[in-house]
Amino acid sequence: MDETRETRKRNEEIARKFALIDSSFLSFTSISELCENLILLVEEEFAIPFVWLTLIDSPETAFLRGEIVVSPIVRDRLNIVSTEEFHDLAGDQTAPVLNNSDLQPFYKLLPEREKYLIRSIAVAPFRIEEIPAGSLNLGDHSPLRYQPDMDTTLLNHLMKRFSERLTHLLRISRS
Repeated sequence: MDETRETRKRNEEIARKFALIDSSFLSFTSISELCENLILLVEEEFAIPFVWLTLIDSPETAFLRGEIVVSPIVRDRLNIVSTEEFHDLAGDQTAPVLNNSDLQPFYKLLPEREKYLIRSIAVAPFRIEEIPAGSLNLGDHSPLRYQPDMDTTLLNHLMKRFSERLTHLLRISRS
């Protein structure tokens, strides 16, 4: 009984952290501010050692790239990959991909200037107007942190909300 109560309490705390990050999205009025704070809040709230963004090199993300590199934090934690490379790792799905074995293919997502020693990874795709645009990536030293059979419902929901806010801010910036 105590184990069930402890698990429930832990899950409620995780849900609270995701809700806190989600609720902050509306307060950010620029794309760079939104992306920077997504990285920092996820890193801080969940004590994740490596958090970065990957963008797909496509016409749909060209404007986005120019907007987010304004932030030195995002610029240092950003990598650009081809559509094919991204598709090989995340496919067309919107659900996060978790992996803790054979991480070599995922190294393509790592920022070039940063050296991350990761033993597990979560790749959480986001979209711009329903078009795959990139991912929020979470890396950890522990192979137990992200395992393929873990529930990603809350992370998936957060990335959908991030995608909605990002799309909204892009529309405003372009007009």
